[in-house]
Amino acid sequence: MLKRYHYSAYERYQPHYVPLYRTKNHANNLTSYVRFLNATPTSGSVDVYINDQQVLREKMFKHSSHYIPLQEGEQKIDVYISNTNQLLASRMINIRKSNCYTLSLVGLEEFELLKKVDSLYTQPGESQLRFVHYSPLSPSIDVKVVYGDIIFPNLSYRETTQYLALTPMTVDLKIINTNTKEVIMELNRVNLRANASYTAIVIPPIENSNKVDIHFLSP
Repeated sequence: MLKRYHYSAYERYQPHYVPLYRTKNHANNLTSYVRFLNATPTSGSVDVYINDQQVLREKMFKHSSHYIPLQEGEQKIDVYISNTNQLLASRMINIRKSNCYTLSLVGLEEFELLKKVDSLYTQPGESQLRFVHYSPLSPSIDVKVVYGDIIFPNLSYRETTQYLALTPMTVDLKIINTNTKEVIMELNRVNLRANASYTAIVIPPIENSNKVDIHFLSP
């Protein structure tokens, strides 16, 4: 039985560790941070602008950035095909002080930017895991422990689960179709490590749109 206490990664899908740029007095400052993920296989390489200033260049599918410091308030985010003026997506986002965010480019033919608030820290000795569904053509899914419980039920496109606190362990998971119970993907040997926070992102694969792929981010 899966004992609930927090996340990690497994053998085939190692989590992508993203450094957080900290100031000297990080614990006391009110700066917020945002990182970017290209979660669509059809956009090609992209450049990212914040308030008309280029901050990232040539981010390919599954590429994520470091955390970029931002002050609170409204911020304009634009994503272009790399080295062109062809705009793929644009959004005004509200940044609250002392928060960390992941901005993801999603979609297949039409693109949009989705914002999620990240949790960087766990209780000492625990791990935590959440799932995000960014595969447009995929059905609603359940995330299930092999020979165990469904831990994240009925997750639809664009939705995000709450973080689940877990005891550190290595566990086998399955992604299944909520309605038909067909197994869509098996995640073998997911290593839930102590003092780690992870987001497992369900994304479309490059070739077969009837299946899914998984991209792990940590924190």
